[in-house]
Amino acid sequence: MRQFIVMLFALGLANLAYCQEAEEKEDHTKHGITLSIAHTHVGEGVANGKKKALALPAWGLNYDFHINEAWSLGLHTDMIIEEFEVEVEGASVLSTLKRTRPFSTAITVSHRMNDFLLASIGVGKEFSPEENFNLIRVGLEPYFELPNNYEIVGTFAIDFRFDAYNAFTIGLGISKRF
Repeated sequence: MRQFIVMLFALGLANLAYCQEAEEKEDHTKHGITLSIAHTHVGEGVANGKKKALALPAWGLNYDFHINEAWSLGLHTDMIIEEFEVEVEGASVLSTLKRTRPFSTAITVSHRMNDFLLASIGVGKEFSPEENFNLIRVGLEPYFELPNNYEIVGTFAIDFRFDAYNAFTIGLGISKRF
């Protein structure tokens, strides 16, 4: 009998915790800021005059406005913190293009697909002293919710630059919703 009462008590506590979690989800936060550290991978890189895939350190800072629990609009930025060269094909001629700490920004639309994965797509521009490029960004972000509206966020994004090079970024960050 004692075990039965303990089991009922435990089930009651679990149900109470579930109801409290449902109430917290209704308290919808509108804004989110994410700071991440990442590596951007460039397949068309050049090192010492030879073609070589590069893994370059980068920082990311994202702002998202949450329309509802499923959809958000955002301004996603990242900056590669090194100088590098890439091989670019133009008019059937290969040329080397220098990039000095390029800064990319994109306006994105994101959708929370389930309780642990977000997908996004956006358009933007990469800025560098040498030359600027338009881009399309597609990304997936697995996330893990923490107390007080914090999240640990993984980042996997691919940038398709028009008339230039493509790159993908893998990173890890922390997000705060308010």
